[in-house]
Amino acid sequence: MVQKKAAIYCRVSTADQSCERQERDLRACAEKTDWQIAGVWKETASGAKDGRKQRQEILALAQARKVDIILVTELTRWGRSTIDLIHTLQELQSWGVSLIAQSGLQFDLGTSQGKLMATIMASLAEFESDLIRERVKSGIAAAKARGKKIGRQPGQRIKSDRLAPKVLSMVEERNSYRTIADKLRISKSTVTDIVKRHRLRLSAASASTLAASGKKTTTVTLWLRVENNNRYGRGRKRSLEAIESFVLSHYDVKTLSECQYEVIFTYEGDADLDKQIYEMLNECQHFADLYNCSIEGTDVVEKGTDRSW
Repeated sequence: MVQKKAAIYCRVSTADQSCERQERDLRACAEKTDWQIAGVWKETASGAKDGRKQRQEILALAQARKVDIILVTELTRWGRSTIDLIHTLQELQSWGVSLIAQSGLQFDLGTSQGKLMATIMASLAEFESDLIRERVKSGIAAAKARGKKIGRQPGQRIKSDRLAPKVLSMVEERNSYRTIADKLRISKSTVTDIVKRHRLRLSAASASTLAASGKKTTTVTLWLRVENNNRYGRGRKRSLEAIESFVLSHYDVKTLSECQYEVIFTYEGDADLDKQIYEMLNECQHFADLYNCSIEGTDVVEKGTDRSW
């Protein structure tokens, strides 16, 4: 007897949930029924969405007749929409593939009873989802009528504040802002805002210390024009990103426009300020060279004076 191949599909709705329990139970189920596990597909997505990448991969395998069974813990893991369920069931049936739910009533979609039960369960799941949605809307309307403010309030940054320590740690490890954003699944502008807020706090905390130590601060305007070394070059954008992430990130910087920045320096004397500025410009040139670019023009002007570098 040919051993049937089963594709295990696990799904959770939010990132703070885990597919570990689903995978463990489904593996045990497959071993108990002597099905060969063709693979495990896991994803984080709402059940109301049809275009789920991992589910699409399993459907492609089913169409290619590379699996015989799709195994889920419960039918709602596969989909909550009756229309979507009926559509996928018809496709699976035409390919000779069964969708089997482990929890609750176990059924095989290759039988009339199984298809009937699947439709009933999906309808109940969709009905329950609609009821929850209506209750939530009713609750929000009642809260607003009582004068309660709904949603995130101005100044609240729940996710940003939670990820701030990790972002700052990765900045210290000299990861680029784009790399940090991709790894933490946040926008590059969020990373920039976290770093700016951190520097503002440090500046405020160290203001009195600087006054006591006799150190000075000054603000300069930096113009930095980066160009590709030849017409076939494509490194200008990456070069600017590297300069912003690895060089300018070590200063208190405000971006005025593309290639124009406002930089605050803390220094002990004119010689120290000259040294810091020229070191910054040399590092900018270094990162431009890495991406086959060059700095065609730089201009550093101190605000409120006629000094420039």
